[in-house]
Amino acid sequence: MLSRTALTILITGGLVVAGCNKNPDATTTVTETKTTATGSTVEATTKTAVDAPGGDTKSVATTYLGTVTAFTPGKSIEVMTGNKDTHKVDLEGDKVTLVIDPTTTVGSKVLLVEEKGENGFHRVTVSIAPAA
Repeated sequence: MLSRTALTILITGGLVVAGCNKNPDATTTVTETKTTATGSTVEATTKTAVDAPGGDTKSVATTYLGTVTAFTPGKSIEVMTGNKDTHKVDLEGDKVTLVIDPTTTVGSKVLLVEEKGENGFHRVTVSIAPAA
């Protein structure tokens, strides 16, 4: 679960951040984040690319802070963010790791993080959003 400080940073809407970290072992990490906040909802996408001597990796994490409009455990979840935008996330697959708060129901305000990486890696984390 995000701390109040992390959530405050996440909700600062319209933020685009790009960073580059050069490590002494010749590994380069580039991260780009785009965040959009509408009212009390948030949609954020973070793209990370790591260029390392042992091989390159890329991943994308998408975060939604909104209201659950549809939820079929083990199948899919749909979250509505600002301007009534809905985002459906598939919960099925061989390489899907799920961490979902057991109290999640339609109508719950949640923080949903979907991470996808190379080789089919897919993780979905759903937690009940902290009270405003």
